[in-house]
Amino acid sequence: MSPPSDASDVGHLPRIGTLLGVWAHPDDEACLSSGLMSRVRNHGGRVVVVTATRGQLGADDPAHPAGARVSERHWLQHGDGTLDDVPISRGAAELMPVIEDVAPDVIVTFGPGGMTGHADHRAIWAWTTEAWCRTGRQAELWYAAPPVTHPAELSATVRLTGSLLARKCRALRPSNHTWEDVGCREWWSTERFVSAPRVGLACA
Repeated sequence: MSPPSDASDVGHLPRIGTLLGVWAHPDDEACLSSGLMSRVRNHGGRVVVVTATRGQLGADDPAHPAGARVSERHWLQHGDGTLDDVPISRGAAELMPVIEDVAPDVIVTFGPGGMTGHADHRAIWAWTTEAWCRTGRQAELWYAAPPVTHPAELSATVRLTGSLLARKCRALRPSNHTWEDVGCREWWSTERFVSAPRVGLACA
């Protein structure tokens, strides 16, 4: 029997043995995949996160950024705000050894618009997608989707409640001082993901 969880799937969420998250900044996984990561861990799975920068431009203390704590994190050591200057082929080449070593069932990252349009986010989408294509698409590739995404387009949805949602809001508060808890709960309580093929992705 699985342990109780504050993250529940809406509809069918496949069992994920190993989840790999690829993000630009240290708080990205907290914003977009806290519930998914918790769901995987609570079912005995492995969670690995790759973070491209230390978030120097957005955190009060880059050495201790706000964000979800994960047991396995890989840092790519790029400067915050510089990812769009890195050729996609080079960024993908940095990710490929991690994908091959971790052998995830699911890779999760930003969608084509980077969720907020941030250039670093869009770069990570491009790097990850290219690396996924180059490594033979052995894993499923999921993009974090905004709330306006039609339910029929979603591959997975995770809803946060209770203590997990409260922790998520606390983790985000240092970089979002003006947010009220109610606003945080309304916006971040549900995480949505769409698979790469559903957005028309085709590897060359």
